[in-house]
Amino acid sequence: MIKKSIAVIISFMLMGSMTYAAENNKAFVYAGGESFSSENFIIRNNRTLVRYDCGLFEKLGYVTSYDEINHEVIIRNSNAVVTAFMNDYVIYRNGLTSYTADVRCDIVGKQIYIPLRGFAESLGFKVSWDDKARNIIIIAQD
Repeated sequence: MIKKSIAVIISFMLMGSMTYAAENNKAFVYAGGESFSSENFIIRNNRTLVRYDCGLFEKLGYVTSYDEINHEVIIRNSNAVVTAFMNDYVIYRNGLTSYTADVRCDIVGKQIYIPLRGFAESLGFKVSWDDKARNIIIIAQD
């Protein structure tokens, strides 16, 4: 098994493999030289929600899908399946409760948004917040 070390720095400058900055509810994201537009992120109750299909999770090696019958977001790779139902706060990893978010998965317009911290931590990433710099830092755990 090949171990990947991926650091996601959400900041005002490009640092590491991924960067995101929020200022006055605007977001700028750069991942491996690709840019993700501010339409991919929203802030709700001081929490960041991301469009499940914006390419962020794919860049980290995951496949994303949405089950329209069950209204369920699914993010998977060969090691884990992380899911959540629309309008719910609970995130599941391999069928077991993994994380209870304080913001729910939601549809805004026609786009599906999911809690960034809840999904990242359920996928095994470490998430921290730098209040002074207003950075979210997401690092792959060994």
